[in-house]
Amino acid sequence: MAYHVQRSVASKDNPSFRLEDPPDVFSSRRHPFDIGEPVQLEHRSFRAVEQTKFKRYSDFLTVHGCWAVSAAFKEIVESLEPNVHQFFPITLVRGLKGICDEVYYLFNICQKIDSVVIDLSNVRWQVIAEGTIRIPHLILQNAKIVVDRSKIDGAHIWRGDTRFRDDIFFSDATYQAIAKGKLTKLRVIHAEERR
Repeated sequence: MAYHVQRSVASKDNPSFRLEDPPDVFSSRRHPFDIGEPVQLEHRSFRAVEQTKFKRYSDFLTVHGCWAVSAAFKEIVESLEPNVHQFFPITLVRGLKGICDEVYYLFNICQKIDSVVIDLSNVRWQVIAEGTIRIPHLILQNAKIVVDRSKIDGAHIWRGDTRFRDDIFFSDATYQAIAKGKLTKLRVIHAEERR
């Protein structure tokens, strides 16, 4: 069983952070954590200042378009897929209240798999104005997502490769470990496995 993960960027769900001194690669249209590959960064730790006033942070935050995840989630990922993904320490500053006590990491998913079976899933196609390239987008209302079991065998966290590259998927084992560890619930859509 697999799950399509819906990251929330809504202000009611997610504190707003300003990343201090982001590397130049973060100013491009697609920052390096969007491509599903390991990145080499000169400085390996980050600092972000909260622009809102949240009392408690969830295990999954968005900072400068990247996932910032708790140490508990990092532990789950490393237990399921050791040395596959990248975690960069980030210091979160709560405005005037000082540094957040909890440990967080910017999370780079370093595994990309074209797992969605297009002809069995609800997909909408978008033609890019620059050319005739058609990009598929999953229709998430009344979603039907089917993934190819043979392509994801042994994978626990991945994003799409040539198609659905903005979409993130978790294995059942990842999802169950999040629930068992009582981490913040994520909005997910169950993806059916076939083939």
